Parts: sequence; C-alpha cells; structure tokens
Amino acid sequence: MADIIQIRRDTAANWSSANPTLANGEQGYETDTGKMKIGDGSTAWTSLEYFAGSGGSSTWTGLTDTPSSITPLHIVRGNSSGTALETISQSTLLLDNFGTPEDNTDLNATTEHHGLLPKLGGGTTNYLRADGTWAEPSGGGSGLPVVDTTSIVTGSADATKQMRFEVDGLTTNTTRVLTVQDKDITICDDADLAAHTDAANPHSGSAASGANSDITSLTGLTTPLSVAQGGTGVTDDSYDADMVDGKHASDLVLRDGTNSLTGNWNPDGNGTRKIGDSTHKLAEIWAVDGIFGDLVFEEKTCYICGETFNINDVLSLIVIKTSSEGTHTVPVHIGCTGRGD
Repeated sequence: MADIIQIRRDTAANWSSANPTLANGEQGYETDTGKMKIGDGSTAWTSLEYFAGSGGSSTWTGLTDTPSSITPLHIVRGNSSGTALETISQSTLLLDNFGTPEDNTDLNATTEHHGLLPKLGGGTTNYLRADGTWAEPSGGGSGLPVVDTTSIVTGSADATKQMRFEVDGLTTNTTRVLTVQDKDITICDDADLAAHTDAANPHSGSAASGANSDITSLTGLTTPLSVAQGGTGVTDDSYDADMVDGKHASDLVLRDGTNSLTGNWNPDGNGTRKIGDSTHKLAEIWAVDGIFGDLVFEEKTCYICGETFNINDVLSLIVIKTSSEGTHTVPVHIGCTGRGD
C-alpha cells in the first residue's frame, strides 16, 4: 500500500489560538480558508505570512473577468451582482453607499484630530461644545438668561477682555431694567463721574467750592452753619457765645431784622461766659447801667506811683480823659490822689 503524506492542519481560529512556531519548511494548512503558511523556525503563527497563492490568486492574472486597466486615483470594487471587479472614481465613492456605521466613537473628532461629528443626542435645547460634548447652555435651552458669573461680551481686539453683569445685590424676586439712551455713552464710577461733572459743569448759579467768596446771602436755612463753617451755629438771629474767639468779622451786629436787639442776651449758665479775653478786647461798651459782682480793672499798677496793687489796698478812680463820649478813669492808690502827678 502506498504511503500517505499529511501536513499539519486545523481551522484558522485554532491555529491563531495555539499560535505555534513552525519548523523551517514545515507547512500549516487552514482547513476552513484553504490558506497555508510555511514556517521559518522562529516566527510564531500569527506573525507568519501566508504562502503566496494559497487561498486564491494574488495577481490580476490569477483572477477572471478583471478590468483591463486601472485609471489613476480610481478604486477597485466588486460589482453590484458580485460577479466581477470594477473600478470607480473616488469622487463617486459616497458614505451612503457603504453599510450602516457602527455605534462607536473611533472616528469622532477630538481636540487633537479631525474626525466625524459625535452621535446626536436628540432634543432641541443642546448644543455641541468645543470639547465634543452636547450640553444645554447655562440658563436654559434658549441661552438666556445666563448666570451672572458668565461673561457675555468679549473684546474685538483682545478676547481676554470680557464683561459680565453682577445682579446678586438685587432684591429677591426683582427684575431691574437698564435703559440705554439713544446716544453713545461711557459708564464710569462715582469718582470719575464727580471729576467729569466738575470739569464739564461749573454749577452755574451755585456756590463754588473753597473760600465761598461768591456767596452773597443765605436764606431759609434748616441746618445751621457751624462756627468752623463761618456760621453762628443757629438758623435764626440768636447769639452763639462760641463766636467770641476772634475768628470772625470785626463787627458783631446783634439784631432781629431791624438793626436792634429786642430781648435779653443771657449766657447759658451763671458765670460761665465772657465777652472778649486778654488778646481780644472790646474797644467800647455802651450801657445805661452796669451792675457787677466784682469790679475788675485791667490795670495792675497805680497810674500815679507805679507800684503794684496788693490785696487790701484802698483804691480810688482818677479821671484821665474827658470827651464827648464821656469820662475816662483809671484806678490809683487812695493815698496818691492828692499828689497831682
């Protein structure tokens, strides 16, 4: 009986699973595909190339009913009946001629590569973001209103310059309306507004700042001007004793509108106020009666002998001047009255 020579054989799946390394010249046959590999003694099955010609022809000459030539940039494909090969222009190779794409993200565009549009999420409110995800804009599907942490305007020359509105300071459940005039305007803060107003509008008819030299009269005061502001501290014709400090005009006229004093001029306590001081003296005091507790003279020495007055000295007055206004006297020691110096 003749000898039978058999080569190693198995299905393609079993060969790949076992992945053996065939000896140099050893053959391995796939029973389900008709393909064959020949080992080189070092390459495993899955990395070993199929033997040329196994399982079909690898050249046009091994095929039947083939195109006579291939036009550059054309693509070879099987015809619609599956009986022959044909070439077509790549411009007519449309995606809708292929089968339904698989539901995966392998070809989606990323921030590193071009690609296909991600699968639509459905609905009418989501938009495709730059990170490749579908999302609803802040504030709802219409895009408005947006939260006040969102910048709504960017600079035309510098996109890093942005603007947003802050509304957390509004009363709850309140909508404020910002109405823009039909003109170009510039928004500024309080300090800039004050500076701009002062420069653009000198407040015609109003008192100027500074020494207030342009004020000619004040009427209808409801809040008194203090002494430091150049006022009397009151809103009527009454007198403020704090004015007697030499800070004001040389003439103090007390009147009720008719150039006269129509009432008593009383201090706010007994023995608590004075008129003038050692450096701010009244030149003259005109009165009908002068009623004193203690009679005090400015002079501290005798007008005649020049000696200092002491406690228990007996004094007299001596006339030093007479005029149409009256008689002027000074105190002297009583013993000096007859000296006639």
